[in-house]
Amino acid sequence: MVLSHVVKEFGWISTNPMISVSKLKESGGRNRILSKEKCDHLFASCAMSKNASLLLIVTLAITTGMRQGEILNLTWKDVDLNQGNISLKETKNSKPRSVPIARSALEQIKKLARNRNLQIPFLFPSKKRFGQISIRKAWDEAVLRCAIKDLHFHDLRHTFCTYAAKAGASNFQLQRAMGHSSPEMTAHYTHLEVDHIRHLSDFVEASLLTPIGTLHGAH
Repeated sequence: MVLSHVVKEFGWISTNPMISVSKLKESGGRNRILSKEKCDHLFASCAMSKNASLLLIVTLAITTGMRQGEILNLTWKDVDLNQGNISLKETKNSKPRSVPIARSALEQIKKLARNRNLQIPFLFPSKKRFGQISIRKAWDEAVLRCAIKDLHFHDLRHTFCTYAAKAGASNFQLQRAMGHSSPEMTAHYTHLEVDHIRHLSDFVEASLLTPIGTLHGAH
C-alpha cells in the first residue's frame, strides 16, 4: 500500500516492485463450536473437578459469552441477584455492559452468596490470601477427562455466539452481548437492552445444559 501510494502520489518510482508478489492468505481464526453432546461431557467432567468453582465458571462462559478474565474478576458488587444481571465495568473495549445470568447459573450464584465470606469481594476467590483465582489446571484436567481434543476456554465464547445467532440475535444484539466494539451511541443502551438479550442466554442454556443438580447427582 505504501509503495503504491509513492508511485501514484509522488512519482518517486515508476512501478510498484511488490505488485507481482502474492499476498499471504489471512488466517480465518479459531471457530470451534461445541455440540450438545460435547457440552454434556464437558459439564459432567467439570462437576467432577476438585475446583468447586469450575462448573459454575464454565456455565457462565457458555451462557453469557463473557471472557474468562471478565468472569474470574467478578465481584459481588458486579452482581444484581434480584434482577439476575451482571454489570461489567472494566471490559476489553473499555465500554461497560450488562449481562443477563441464565437461571441455572443464577441459582448457583445465590448459593455462593448465602455462604460467602463477607470480607472477600470476589465471586471466585483464590485459595491464597491474595491474587486471582486460577482455573488453568482444573480446566486442563476437565478437558482431558471428557476427551474433547483441542478445546480452548475461549471456544465457549464462540459457542455462545453461534447458538445466540441461531436464536435470531441481530448483529447489534450480538455486538452488545459479546462486548465487541460498536458505535458510541450503543453505550447509552448498556442497561436498557439487557432484557432484550436475556433470551439469548436462555436459548443457549436450554440447548446445551443438563441441569447442574443432575450432574452432581450422578456421582
